[in-house]
Amino acid sequence: MTGAFLDTTPLIDVVLQLIIFFMLTSSFVFNPGVKVDLPEYASDEAVNKDDILVTITEEQLYFLNESSLVLPELQKRFRETASRNPNARLIIKADKDVPHGDVVRVMLMAKDAGIKNQAFATRPEEE
Repeated sequence: MTGAFLDTTPLIDVVLQLIIFFMLTSSFVFNPGVKVDLPEYASDEAVNKDDILVTITEEQLYFLNESSLVLPELQKRFRETASRNPNARLIIKADKDVPHGDVVRVMLMAKDAGIKNQAFATRPEEE
């Protein structure tokens, strides 16, 4: 007499389908690996994939998207982007302790390169 075996193949299929479903439906937030302490401000404006993201850390390091670079290289990249996409938008993600002059320098470099649309990244205000 043979023992009664439970066929687990359908159970494994259902579990794998649930895992795939949850992986595809979960939301992911795009946060670059550069850590900055953003100022608080209530805003509902979303970030586009075509936006140029410049991050300035507390140590005054500059990142374009997630690539570290120096200021002259940043201005060169601004010019390249403005020539490809004249409606590009610059989003400055500066640590709240970054000197004002560093932020203004990046803004003016972008403006000189032809990038007129500029915004600041903030974090939501805590209630």
